Amino acid sequence: MRISKSKEICFILKNAKKICTSWVIFFYHTNLFNYPRIGLIVLKKYIYLSHDRNRIKRLIKENFRLNQFKLIKFDFLIFPKKNILKYKNDVLQKKLNILWENHFYL
Repeated sequence: MRISKSKEICFILKNAKKICTSWVIFFYHTNLFNYPRIGLIVLKKYIYLSHDRNRIKRLIKENFRLNQFKLIKFDFLIFPKKNILKYKNDVLQKKLNILWENHFYL
């Protein structure tokens, strides 16, 4: 499931805990649902080209889809940083898997 309403995003940003890396910022907060949800905020300010923004969103969504049944029931907001562009798809998938495993697996 996705987080798309601005009220939900504002609530998560105000009350969430944060994990920062050199390539992404994760905000996470417990939710009342029986499943984890994801929200992506990819800013044009940091990732200029639309095909790069779409690639990043597609990779993160696919990685979340593959791991969602192993994750804690949280709401996740993900802000990719500019440094994410230097990683190829396979390296980015590995980094995301490591991040999920280290912090959010059941």
